Order: sequence, then structure tokens, then C-alpha cells
Amino acid sequence: MLQTFYHSTLRAFSSSRSARNQRGMFMFSMRPSNAVRPLFLTGMLCLFGLTLWPHAASAVPTPSSTRGKTRLFSSKKRTRLFRTKRNKKVIRVAQSRKGKILGDRRGCRVKWNLRIRPDFDKATLFAVVKWIAKQTCQNFIISDQLKRNQLHIITESQVTVRSVYRAFFSALEANNMTAQRVGRFWKIIRAHRARQRAIPTYTNGRLRHPRRDEMVTFLYQVKHLDIYRVSGLLRQLCSPSGGIVTHKSSNKILIVDYASNLYRVLKIIKTLDIPQAATKEELHILQVNHAKAQEVAQKIRQLFEVGRRRKARIVRRVRRRRTKKRAKLRKTTSSKSTDDGGDAYRINKLVPDERTNQIIVLANRRAVERVRKLIKDLDIALPGDGQIRVHYLKYASAEELAQVLSQITQGTKQKRRVRRRRRTSTPKKAAELFEGEVKVTADKATNSLVIVASRRDYESMLRVIRQLDISRKQVFIEIVILELNLTRQRELGLTFHAGTNLTDEQNPSLGIAGTRLSGLNSLVLDPTALTGLAFGLQGKAIPGVSDLLGSALGSIPSFGVMLRALQSNTDVDIISTPHILTTTNKEATLQVGQNVPFIAGTTFTGTSLPGVPNIQNIQRQDVALTLKIKPQVDAGDYVRLDFQQELTELAGQDPELGPTTTKRQIKTVILARDKQTVVIGGLVRDKVTNGASKVPLLGDLPLIGALFRVKNKIKEKHSMLVFLTPHIINHTNDFRKIFEQKMKERQQFVEIFYGKREIKVPDNFNYDRTRGLVDLMRQKLKTSGKEVGVMKRKNLSIEKKRRPLPFSPKEKPKVRRPMPRKIPVPSVKPASR
Repeated sequence: MLQTFYHSTLRAFSSSRSARNQRGMFMFSMRPSNAVRPLFLTGMLCLFGLTLWPHAASAVPTPSSTRGKTRLFSSKKRTRLFRTKRNKKVIRVAQSRKGKILGDRRGCRVKWNLRIRPDFDKATLFAVVKWIAKQTCQNFIISDQLKRNQLHIITESQVTVRSVYRAFFSALEANNMTAQRVGRFWKIIRAHRARQRAIPTYTNGRLRHPRRDEMVTFLYQVKHLDIYRVSGLLRQLCSPSGGIVTHKSSNKILIVDYASNLYRVLKIIKTLDIPQAATKEELHILQVNHAKAQEVAQKIRQLFEVGRRRKARIVRRVRRRRTKKRAKLRKTTSSKSTDDGGDAYRINKLVPDERTNQIIVLANRRAVERVRKLIKDLDIALPGDGQIRVHYLKYASAEELAQVLSQITQGTKQKRRVRRRRRTSTPKKAAELFEGEVKVTADKATNSLVIVASRRDYESMLRVIRQLDISRKQVFIEIVILELNLTRQRELGLTFHAGTNLTDEQNPSLGIAGTRLSGLNSLVLDPTALTGLAFGLQGKAIPGVSDLLGSALGSIPSFGVMLRALQSNTDVDIISTPHILTTTNKEATLQVGQNVPFIAGTTFTGTSLPGVPNIQNIQRQDVALTLKIKPQVDAGDYVRLDFQQELTELAGQDPELGPTTTKRQIKTVILARDKQTVVIGGLVRDKVTNGASKVPLLGDLPLIGALFRVKNKIKEKHSMLVFLTPHIINHTNDFRKIFEQKMKERQQFVEIFYGKREIKVPDNFNYDRTRGLVDLMRQKLKTSGKEVGVMKRKNLSIEKKRRPLPFSPKEKPKVRRPMPRKIPVPSVKPASR
């Protein structure tokens, strides 16, 4: 078969050569000689075998177990061929670029390099763990006490699944939690309980997962340093959730901490735990107050490296000379070299710690003293560094924030004074809140803080200010007050009288008898008393009585009867809908009403002259509706409201004492959800008053007693309810929605009382102050409008330049051909030689 393939290939090459030679193309001979033919056959055989080998390998069936269950994936990825130990069959397994097998043993495929954008804002731990388990094919165990905790993982760009998986462990560490490996499951527990659990344990060597925030145990063998000094250093570097146990007999340290922090700690310890030099070396921790520890350590390294180079340079010069002068020079230079940074000032390790701003030094005593002196000279507060700084606030009030910060600084001053008085021998803490004195003053005009502090104290203060100076949410509160007053009054009464002159008209003697109950009077017909159903009857005047009573009283009828039946109904329906907008944790006040004068007292002048009145003292009081609300937005869109309502109204008017007011007050604290209407209080009152005016004994008679009594019955019903609805403002578009809703309610009010009538309100919305997509659309419309205006102006100018045609459109214009123009040719003079 190979020989047939060989001859067919030669015939194809020969035919192509003859065809190309006919076309004029160059072609060399492809027919090999007899010596080259075996080599050609061998190469073709190898090529044919290589093409068939992957198909043969892929055709081999895969075993059911190769270190577990192995699955085959797409052949587009890079493959790896290996043989199993049991059946020695070739298996092709898909691999990623890093050489790890994709997918797990249970058939779940993990896309570690898939880029996603997770956003867990105020999400529960149960929801986050469920999402992580789905993406990474991991199993988790969560207790009921922890699954309701909240995690916050917020990203602005897309990241890989591997990065999100590491961020999940970091979020657990930030919330004092960790994950423990139990078989194929991850068990989420509290970080302080991980010391007594079966967490992964490692010995001297590199961690398997040094970057993950997972609680692990590491057993470190201290070789050259003192174990107690190393343990004291580790307690300052480990996290609060970790722990350290020392074992003196074996000179080992057991460290329990997060793997990410343990990676840093072991790197420092391994750098320090080295064989000591001939001189005795010591481990010291030096504190840097004003400068940065990393910069100071770098300068110290540069100084001591220059000393070592100078010593090596002098030693090389001495070795080149062999005379006596060289020997003397060797003595002098050796003494100088020790002073310039030789063995007398030997620094083995110099490690800065950025978190505590300290420098860890491993050197002999003379070198440590020299390093301490250098740090003292370098670590000073620079006069040009600026002790007074001004920080402008964005959202918070400068006066309120200055009070909070002043309380913090005063607390640190008191602690510092107490520590100075005691002067105990206890060691100082690794890091205090503030190093020096800090003063904070507020500037109300610019809403800024003036801070007097060192650079490090200012940076510490700035971190606190940034966390407090944040935008607070706003709450729009709608209140509905429903008040209903119903009054029913009934009155039925009869009054009469009779009189006569007992003597003659010249010497009159009056005799009269009758009843007067309530406001009825049968002696005089008062028009104001003729209300309701009224009936009256009077006789003629008694003769001679006018002279007896005088002209002021007039005459008296001989008899009179007055009957009145009256019923009055009063219905009052009040609906008040106040609304107010305020910021969370800020009290808002709304007051609507009148300022009414009240008589506080009367001062008598002490004179009886006519026209001189007494002096009255007047005081004005507010008769109004007063609302005080203080909202607080909690987690889950719940609003806590401190509500206080006071409603004062005029109940009546007394001509002597003045007006009478009624007062209704509600004060409560409620918790309501966003856009949820709550009934916060109310009052329902039912009052019945039965009154009767009668003549004793006669008014109690069964039938005739109705002529001697007047009945009065009053029924009053009062109902008041208060409703409240909070609306959390999450975006600026919510203000527009509230405006449109209120304008719609106003239009409905106008239509109810004035008919269908549209009242337009001018829209003062300024589109020039918009941002985002609206601003981009506005700019596009503005530029397109300018382009359209320019094109219109060009078209108008072109139309103006157009002239009327000298011929009609049907006629053909006469085209005048221009005459050929002679172009003068300049004469060229021959150049003179």
C-alpha cells in the first residue's frame, strides 16, 4: 500500500511539473534517486503512524475508576496521556492550561476562570453559601444561629469564580467566622471556636492554601532563637481570633490563625530564625512614631551596606600589597572597617511591619543601639509637615461631627494621664489610638473640620471621618387625620303667667304668678326665642301697672303662654393630610394653626371717671396642629418613627373669661415598613346629656307636670383616627414621582369643587443640570439642532444667490462656447557663456 501511495505521488508531481513547465514556470525535479528512496519511505511511514495514533488512543475505552471517576471532556483542550496501574490502558483526560483536571469526581464541572459580577449587598449567609456551593461544586454545613448573618461582597467589575471563592473566605474572616473541612463538606463555625476543632494541621513547610482566609494549625520548629521571644513576637502579629501555645522541651510553637495571616507571620519568623554569627545576636522590636517603618528600614539598610562595601574594598587593596607598609595598612584598615559597619555592627535581619509600624531587628547589642539611635534621629515630627489641616465634609454637619471626635480625643487624654500617674512596669501596647494631642474644631460657614494633629494621628482620624461622613437616606412621611363630630340636641318647654290689678287704677296693686324655665319668657315676645316650633299667646295689658313699674319696664300682659320645640343637629367632618420630608435621625416639626389672644388678667385704674376703661393683660397662644417626627431607617427597609402629635382647637367663647380650647396629644414610637400604612392612634367618644328644668312638686305630676317643666337632651359623638405612611427615598427619581402624585391630588380636588377644570403648573425642571444618560441625550440633541440650523442657513443663502432663468424650462438653453484664449509664451534668452 505504501509503494502504491509512493508511485501515485510521483506521478502527481511529474504531471504538475510538466504543466507548469508549459506555462513558463520554474519547477525542480521531485523524483528521488535510488539512495534517497528508503529514507523517503521511512518518513512517510512515520507520518502515517502519527496521524493514526490519536484516533487509536481515543478509541480505547476508559476504565470506570482511575483514582476515582475520571470523565473525558472536549478534545479542543490540551490532553494528557497516561496509563493506569491496574489494566495499563491509555486514557486521555482533558486538562486546563495550568495542568489541573477540570471538573470534580462527582460529575460537577467548575468553571474557575469564568468571569462574573457578584453583588451581595445585605445578603444572608445562607443565600451566599448556597450561591457559592452552586458555582464551585462544594458542600457546606451551616447552623441555624449563623445562617441569618449578613455578608457584603460588592464588586464593580467582573472577576473570576476563583477570586469570588477566595473573597468568600475573606468575608467570613471579616465577620469572625471560618470554614472547617469535614470530609467532603465545609462546616462554617465561629472563629474563636476553631481552636478546639479538627482544623487542618501543617508542620514546617509551605502551606497548601497560603492565600485563603481559612483557620489552620501550624507547628513550627524554632531552631536558633529563644522560644519565648518568638512567642512574644507572634502574639503581636497574629489576629485576635488566633492563638499560640509554646512547648519548651521540644522548642516548638503551635500557631492557630488564618492561613493568609499565617503566611505573613511564617515569612517573618523564617527570616529571623537563622544561625547566629560569632557574636551574640538579639531580637528587638523598635517602634516608629512619626515616619514610616518601611522607609526608615530602607535607609538603615543603605547605610550599613555602604559600610560593608567600604570594608571589602579596603581588604582587596591590602591583599594586593606584600610589603611591610601593606601590613601596617592592613592593621589600620581592619580597625576602621569594624567601626564603619563590620563585625562590631553586624545586622543579620531588618524586617519592617507595616501594620504596627515597627521594625524587627536581629543583630548584636552594639548594632541594635546604633539602629535605635538612627531611628531616634530620623523619627521626628517635621515642622513643614503641617500640624494644622482642614478637611471639608460632604454630608455630615461639622458641629455635630466635631463633638463626636472631641469625645474620642478626650477619652485618650484621660487614659494617658492615668497611665502617667501609675508608672507601672507593665509593657506598653503595640499600638494606641492616638500618639499625641489631637484638637478638632468645626467651621460652620464652610462645613469643615480644623484638625491639629500629627500626620499619623490625622490619618487615623481621617479613617473615622470617612466612615461617618456618608449620605443618609431621606424619608417622606404622609399623615392622615380623620376627625368626626356629631351633635344632636332636643328641647321642649312651656312657660306661662297671669296677673291682675288688685285695687283701683289710681292706687294700683299688682298681683302676678307664672313660670319661666330655660330661655322662654311669656312676658315679652323675643324674636330670638322664636326658633324651632314656637307658639305664644298674650292678653291685654294690666291697667295702671305702667305708673307703678315706670316707663322703662313698660306694661305687663294680663296673661301669656309660650311653647317651644327645638332640635338642632351639628355634623363636623375634618380630614387633615399633612406630609413632611426629613433625613434619617433628624427631627422634623410641622405646625399649622392660629395665634389667638387670651385675657391673662385685668388691671383696675382706680378711678370712676367715665370713659376711662380698665387695663387688660393679653397673652397670645398657639392654637394649631403640631407634628414632631424623627425617622430612623433600619435594615430591611424598616423605618423607626418617634412620633408626637398635638392638636389644639377652640371649643367656645366666654365674653368674660375668654376662649376655651381643647387639646389632644399622641406620643409614641412605631416600626413600619416602607410604603406601609399604620394606624398609630385614635379616640372615639360618645356623650349623652339629659337636662330638665321644672317647678318643684308640680313638675313631678303625671300629666299636668309637663306644663311645669322643660326638657333638654344633648347627644355628642366624637371620633378621631391618625394614619401614617413612610416612604424611603432611594433615588432622586422618587422626588419626581412624589411631585406628580401631589399635583394629581390637587387636580382631583379642583375638579370636585370647581368642576372639570385643568390648572397648569409651570414645570421648572432644568435639563441643563442633569447627568448620565439624560445629559448625553440633551447634548446630542443640542449638537444636532446646531447642525440643522447651519444647514438651513446654507440653504437660504443658496436660494438667495439663485437667479431667474432667462428661458423657460421647455426650451433648451443656448450654450455659448468660450473662445480659445492665447496664452503668451515667455521668451527664453540663451545663456551667455
